[in-house]
Amino acid sequence: MNSLQEVAHPLLVIDGSVGEGGGQILRSSLTLAVCLQRPIRLINIRKKRSKPGLLRQHLTCVRAAKEICGAYVEGDFLGSNEISFYPGKVQPGRYCFKISTAGSTCLVFQTVLLPLVLKTNQVSEIVFEGGTHNPKAPALDFITESFLVFCKQLGINADVKLDRYGFSPAGGGRWTATVYPRSDVEKTKPVFSKITMTKTLILSYRQSPVIFLSRLIFAKLKHFDI
Repeated sequence: MNSLQEVAHPLLVIDGSVGEGGGQILRSSLTLAVCLQRPIRLINIRKKRSKPGLLRQHLTCVRAAKEICGAYVEGDFLGSNEISFYPGKVQPGRYCFKISTAGSTCLVFQTVLLPLVLKTNQVSEIVFEGGTHNPKAPALDFITESFLVFCKQLGINADVKLDRYGFSPAGGGRWTATVYPRSDVEKTKPVFSKITMTKTLILSYRQSPVIFLSRLIFAKLKHFDI
C-alpha cells in the first residue's frame, strides 16, 4: 500500500448493497478507482444476491484490475464480502485473464477497458478464457456489434478476435481484445453523432452435443479438484 497515496486520497467506502446490490457496483467501482487513482474499500459485496460475496467471475475482475495497475488489494478471495483496493499506475501490455467456470469474460473486459484506454499511451492485448454467453451478462456478440460500436464514438477503440465460444454452464471460451489508447486527436472529435437503425441482426448458435458434454464433464471435474 502506498501511504502517500492514502494521505492524498482518503479511503472511499462504497456500500455494495445499495441499489441492485449485485456485481456491477463492484466492477464500476474498480474501473473508477483505477482511472481516478482513488483507493476504495468496498463492503457488503453482492449482498442482495443468493450467493453473496466474490464468485469466480467477480474475483477475476478484482485481480484483473489489480494486475493492470499493480494495485495493493486486501480481501481478494472467493466468498469475500469486503475488499480494500489501492490502485497504482496503469501499465499497458499483454495480459491473460482466466475464469475457471462459465463466468462472463465480457464483464471482466468491461472492467479493465477504460483504464487501458484512458490511462496509457500504448496498445494492450488481453486474452480472455471462460464464458462468452451467459444468461445474466452481455454476450460477446453484444460487445462487438453494439457496445464497441458505441464506444468508438467516444474515442474508445478495441478489436476482438474470437478463438471459440464458451456457453453456460461449461464455459471454455477464448478470445483476444486489442485495446488502443485514446489519442489527442480523438479527444477533439464530437462525442456523439446521430444513429439511424438500418437493420436488425439476430444471431443463433448451437454447440455440438459432444463438445458441450465434454466441457461440462471437465468443468465438474475441476470443481472437485480431480
